[in-house]
Amino acid sequence: MDMIYNAYILGVGASLENEIFNTFSDINLDNDRLIGLEQIQYSNYIKKKRDLNNMSESQRLLAAAAGEAITTSVLSEQPEALENANIYTVCSIGERDVKVDERSKLAWTQDPASVNAEIARLRPTQLLMELANLYSANISILFNMCGESLTFIGEQNAASQAFKHAIEHSRTATESSLSLVGGVSNGSREIIKESINQSVNCIAQGRKFAKASASTLISTNEIHRDIAVAQVSFLGSYDESSLLKQMDAPHYISCLLTTELTMDIDSSLDLITEGDGSRIVNLTKRFGYLAEASLSFQFALAVVLLNKYSEKRFLVACQMVDGRYQTYEISK
Repeated sequence: MDMIYNAYILGVGASLENEIFNTFSDINLDNDRLIGLEQIQYSNYIKKKRDLNNMSESQRLLAAAAGEAITTSVLSEQPEALENANIYTVCSIGERDVKVDERSKLAWTQDPASVNAEIARLRPTQLLMELANLYSANISILFNMCGESLTFIGEQNAASQAFKHAIEHSRTATESSLSLVGGVSNGSREIIKESINQSVNCIAQGRKFAKASASTLISTNEIHRDIAVAQVSFLGSYDESSLLKQMDAPHYISCLLTTELTMDIDSSLDLITEGDGSRIVNLTKRFGYLAEASLSFQFALAVVLLNKYSEKRFLVACQMVDGRYQTYEISK
């Protein structure tokens, strides 16, 4: 049966903590780390120091991932082709400057009357930088991409929604079939750790809280087939038992999985074998809770690892809140 591809991937970029990789990075997957990443240099993407200072850390992370996706694609030499490209970003709300919170708490313990004085010192930009739509707006300004721009709020579900919307819109778009789809999760923030700890879907005790971002430049136009670095297709929504059967397909070199499972079955969904054997990698268990960056990070990692196994395919499975998995195939 011929595969009907949802999109062609033209370039990817992703970061884990303060390190980054792109479409052509030479990285390897170890038990609990990625080998071969490079330190993020924000000045490569955000040229003005004022812009850099006015962006939250999460915005800087996503801008860096977007920059890598664009500059490692063939279209980096054709900026006019990107002018009308669309931007779909996935982010959380409630980004806060921890230092500001600490100063406010300290003021309250020392002199309640001084709290207002601390709040009054906040510059407007410190509040405005947390607006969700600025994630897409800043990327649009930095890389001159002026198509549709939307921000999706949420976690894994929102990441899947953003990709689905990008596909549906670009197929019918009159201006451009290109879209930049990405997400960012700043798990280093205390407010995020607190929300995860209190979640009914809390990940297991002792796991990391990842700071991650990723972005994928895609096209739905057949004219981009030959310049694509990979192709992605939506396979369907599966429950756990159906997913395990799907993983047994011999043509998959690996399954990249994001899941919060803490049951006995969890161990069967996290296995790395030597050589060219099939590998099931639970990214949540190994790197932490990727949240909004989950799906785009999986896409980016699959594309990079596919460079080593060009004749194979990767299965990508992203857990939704209802316990089912949105599954995709990444291939050359």
